[in-house]
Amino acid sequence: MAEACYTVVRDLGSQQISVSEAKTNLEKGTDDVKIDTMRKILITMLNGDSLPQLLMDVIRFVMPSKNKELKRLLHFYWEICPKTGPDGKPKQEMLLVCNGLLSDLQHPNEYVRGATLRFLCKVKEHQLFETLLPACRACLEHRHAYVRKNAVFAIYSIHSHSPELIPDAAELIETFLQNENDATCKRNAFVALADISPERALAFFNAWTENVIALDELHQLAVLQFISNHFYSDFADRAAYLSLVADLLDVPSSVVSYEAATVLTKLSSTPSAVSASASKFISACLAESDNNVKLIILSQIDDLRERNPAILEDLTMDVLQVLSTQDKDVREKALNIALELVSSRNAEEVVMYLRKEMLRLINSGSESDRQYSNLLLRAIFGCAIRFGDIAKTVVDLIVHVLPDLEKDTASETLEYLKELVDKFDELRPVVVKKLTDIFSQLHCARVLRGCLWILGEFSATEDEIRNTWKVLHAAIGEVPLLATETKAIEDDSEPSDEHKLASTTQRVLSDGTYATESAFISGSNAETSKHKKLSLRHLILKGDFYVASVFCSTLTKLVLRFSQVSTDQKRLNSLRSQAMLIMISIARLGKSSVMKEPIDEDTLDRIITCFRALRDMDTVPEITEAFLDDSLRAFHNVVKSKEKDRNELMAAQLSKNSNSVSDLLVFRQFSGISEPERVPEAYGSGDDSSADVMELQGVVPLTGYSDPIYAEASIRKYQFDIYLDILMVNQTMETKRNVTVDLEAVGDLKILGNCAPENIGPHDFHSIQMNVKVNSAETGVLFGTITYDGVSANDIGMITLNDVQVDIMDYIHPGSISDAEFRSKWTEFEWENNVDVTATNYKTLYDYLQSLQKVVNMQCLTSKHGLQTESRFLSANLYAQSSFGDDALANVSLQREDDGSISGHIRVRCKSQGLALLIGEKISASKSQAKK
Repeated sequence: MAEACYTVVRDLGSQQISVSEAKTNLEKGTDDVKIDTMRKILITMLNGDSLPQLLMDVIRFVMPSKNKELKRLLHFYWEICPKTGPDGKPKQEMLLVCNGLLSDLQHPNEYVRGATLRFLCKVKEHQLFETLLPACRACLEHRHAYVRKNAVFAIYSIHSHSPELIPDAAELIETFLQNENDATCKRNAFVALADISPERALAFFNAWTENVIALDELHQLAVLQFISNHFYSDFADRAAYLSLVADLLDVPSSVVSYEAATVLTKLSSTPSAVSASASKFISACLAESDNNVKLIILSQIDDLRERNPAILEDLTMDVLQVLSTQDKDVREKALNIALELVSSRNAEEVVMYLRKEMLRLINSGSESDRQYSNLLLRAIFGCAIRFGDIAKTVVDLIVHVLPDLEKDTASETLEYLKELVDKFDELRPVVVKKLTDIFSQLHCARVLRGCLWILGEFSATEDEIRNTWKVLHAAIGEVPLLATETKAIEDDSEPSDEHKLASTTQRVLSDGTYATESAFISGSNAETSKHKKLSLRHLILKGDFYVASVFCSTLTKLVLRFSQVSTDQKRLNSLRSQAMLIMISIARLGKSSVMKEPIDEDTLDRIITCFRALRDMDTVPEITEAFLDDSLRAFHNVVKSKEKDRNELMAAQLSKNSNSVSDLLVFRQFSGISEPERVPEAYGSGDDSSADVMELQGVVPLTGYSDPIYAEASIRKYQFDIYLDILMVNQTMETKRNVTVDLEAVGDLKILGNCAPENIGPHDFHSIQMNVKVNSAETGVLFGTITYDGVSANDIGMITLNDVQVDIMDYIHPGSISDAEFRSKWTEFEWENNVDVTATNYKTLYDYLQSLQKVVNMQCLTSKHGLQTESRFLSANLYAQSSFGDDALANVSLQREDDGSISGHIRVRCKSQGLALLIGEKISASKSQAKK
């Protein structure tokens, strides 16, 4: 196994050097040649080849050199080269190395001494310390502080690895600390003494508490670390030390204040301490320029909020100041935290701040500002749903910015507006009035459809209906549509003088005189230009008959409701005839040759249905109930389902930090006592999900049980890294020499470092550790071999390892996005994987959907209350996001057959092909497993 290296060495690429060339360069080369050669040797050794043949050449030709750069590289070499033989004892050459190090420890140059002491901090072989220990102790009294500060840490390191070599380390460092005047040396000595003997360090700590504010930054950090490690065991007057940590929050150093805030949150959960720490975190987040650091600090604030839900409420506006950052992730994280802190006391203030930010972004066309606008709208809507008192302010903002928003943002905003109007009855007159005021400014078909639905459903009074009718009639323009457009086409093809309109202006000629300039345009063209300004009419003429059908449905609802609220029969008949004329006009236009694309049959049926409803409204009372009550009731059920989902999600988040009153208390001290049956349950000794069981579940065999060397790997995952702990067992009576594990990766995986050859005795065990870097959510496979030397030199044994497939589902997490975002991403992503579904062992379609969610680790965006029915059909959208920022979308369409089986298909869309194929493979694998 290769030695651990704590120094980063610059990679020289693929440059390699042979052993003979390296020996020649070390023996006859100049210092520059030796430096270049040593760098290549280090890179080769770090890549897995220990080069034991060069050890004596390095001792003979490099160690005597006085070049400081060469000495630094030599320390790197001593750090990673094998220092012990197969028997575990130091090599004979190490005696020469120790003599060289001893000479450096006694060197008159303080840099050489200090560098050598720093190197000794990285050495773990206690056999090397015995001859060097007296020189290290002598360096504690050196005249130069650079030597003394490294000598303290060298003594500390020796005691950590071999305490029997220096049993008086605590007294030695304590004496050094009493006599030392240099600040850095005192800090190093205090850190060492705090770990070796906390009781002795406490005496020095008490002497520092009086002037801790005046200490330098390193001392203050050491004090905070000491308090954090020993607060609950060594301190008697804890209140005084908590006050000391609180004082360090206000020091000029941002590093110290941030560390003090972190320590304070660990030591105390009082409201004042939590509030002070959170305030300091927010200040650090505002002062920091790195977005990654901002995200880390915001995560700490969020954790603090979860543990102390009501304490940080007063800091809501301070958190919102982080929105000045341009990064989308930082803004989203800050907004989420702020929304969790909003209460009825500060909701209005928060909304006013968000409103100001929203108005500032209206005229901005950048992509980042558009995304920021979406975040602000969701935050404002979230506040309005929770606190009805500010809903009116929110409505004013939404309607005001609606004409200036882009298509996707505007349609999502209208969804928020619909939900607000449905939930708060007092907002309906306000919304209807404001929508009629801005209706002529709307140009997006999707937005127009939403506004038409709101106007048709919530125009309740006679005055509202009259005002809405005027706006809609003006938006459609002159009717009948077909006759008007036909006349305009004929006038364009045969222009006449009487249809021309003159536009006269005065111009100044080049000689300074005035002249009159007249411009003539066709009257029909002028009329066409006028109609193009009518967005609703323009969309219908372009062939968007879906808008036309919604428009006709709105007219029908207005007429039916007017018949309920008004006794003016003459006005009712007028509205009724106008609506029927518009409907027939749209239908005839759709069937005419004027349109490039004729009207589709579904839309035509819808328009004819509206026409017949107005015709038969007096004789068929069910028509009024269908148009005015059923549609609004269906929408109310949808809103109610969404609200129920939000409440369940909020309750789940709150339950993370809550315990039931009937839960058993956990006493770890009872783990060794044989009590009645319920005591083991209290501390979890009978739980199969213990750490040991979970670790065993991650063990996979790499070889067969009958192979000469049996190997198995324990796989653990840490964020983007996979840690492999490989155990090898020699199952023979012979020593296996130069046993090497060679691993390779397929996919977007990278193996970090290789392992050096090792000897394994008869029936002996040996373990090695390897790290694998995961770079993307792609399928990855690890494979390789174990090689070892046989009896003869040419006899090489090889064992092929079993493949280890990386379960990339560990890097895919359920997520949530709005319906508008889902549609946008669905259109944008180009890679699609279509998987057919056949299943028989599920009672309902919803049961299959839940099983599918567990397999693909995706969250259902469709309300589950609408899915938990006995219907034979089910359609739902799923979403997940990988740890690398990749989105995964899925649409599930299922049908229950007559024989009880489930059929259908699942469409998976991703930005990358690999992720789409991976999710499809997981679905197919689960289907095969279910069949078995």
